[in-house]
Amino acid sequence: MVTVRGYVSGRPYDRLVIELDGHPYQWESFPFVLDTTLLPDGLYTLRCLAFHKHQLIASAHVQFYVVNTLPTVSFFYPKDGDVLGGVVDIIVGTEQGLPLDNVELLLNGRVPVNTLRLDTTKLPDGYHTLSAIVTNRAGLTGRADVGFFVDNTPPRILSLGLEHLSAHKDAPLRDRIRLRPTIEEENISQAEWYVNDVLVSTELSLTFDTTELEDGEHTIRLIVYDRAGWRASHEAVFSTDNTPPVVQWSVPDGQVPLVLPQWATLYVDVISEDSDIVEVTHYANGHVIKPGWLPLNQFAPGSQVVIETLVRDRAGNVTSLKKSCMWQTV
Repeated sequence: MVTVRGYVSGRPYDRLVIELDGHPYQWESFPFVLDTTLLPDGLYTLRCLAFHKHQLIASAHVQFYVVNTLPTVSFFYPKDGDVLGGVVDIIVGTEQGLPLDNVELLLNGRVPVNTLRLDTTKLPDGYHTLSAIVTNRAGLTGRADVGFFVDNTPPRILSLGLEHLSAHKDAPLRDRIRLRPTIEEENISQAEWYVNDVLVSTELSLTFDTTELEDGEHTIRLIVYDRAGWRASHEAVFSTDNTPPVVQWSVPDGQVPLVLPQWATLYVDVISEDSDIVEVTHYANGHVIKPGWLPLNQFAPGSQVVIETLVRDRAGNVTSLKKSCMWQTV
């Protein structure tokens, strides 16, 4: 709503006409109110015509722009929900050809930002807002707001998950494994797993077949990046053992009947080339017997006895030795 003021002096006149872009405009006298909200945006000419006895004797005009559409401003960076860390550039755009000098930036609704660079290291981690307010020549304002998270704390990798794979601490690994690392960070965006400095996966949880490695020690490393660009790395050493233990037996050949007193015992000797043996179990006809000693008096004369020994190493590899013997007692 614009108040139009004017006057006419000099030559006598008997009628004044106001035209808006060549069309008569209803008015009574100066000053009068021009309602620009009824006009589309654009350039207009307001003209005052003075008549005397139906003859035009003088005129005056003024041109003006009407802008009733609110100006628009938008954020190209950061976007709503972004995670920021360090010094970042603020990128805004305006419509209607408005210069960026007309844009006012506010942090968290109240703190002026005087440059298009934001140092998030001076902000606490957490949620913040950024507002852009633009004013056009008509005094109308437009506004855009974005919410973002500040993260200036690098991730912390507490564990690679190796300790959950075996009941025995530092036991060798075998077959396919699944590692689920423990990380203090909510905004992980990228992960890289390396085994012996070779990239093997970019998933946060690692599924890996240890049979692709030789038995022995290996190095595994996890590198993670959060959405703010911070990096963390954690490395560990593990060993693989996919080879069953090598075991030799001293059980006699069962092709010839073995004649022993009823009270006699037979020693089952287990000789292993694997220093990581954790379990040795002996069976006679499916029943567990005391390690290494087989009382013969529990079998009837002429019995066929199946002796079996199971040997398990720390990695879980198992070797089974089985032999059938005939005990002939006297």
